[in-house]
Amino acid sequence: AISWAVLADRLRAAIEHETDEDRVRAGLRAIEEVRREMQIRAAEKTGVYGTDGMSAQKLH
Repeated sequence: AISWAVLADRLRAAIEHETDEDRVRAGLRAIEEVRREMQIRAAEKTGVYGTDGMSAQKLH
């Protein structure tokens, strides 16, 4: 098992020295998706609602 935070850290480390722009962009998109998922899961645990007044929805 791996936590969302560790996954984000590993993605950052993977693109840190990457020179291929497409791979860097893909890594940054993946990091953003992980961050969104972390926010959604945190909102589900705390019952916090999004800025649109709706409850957080899972990405999947």
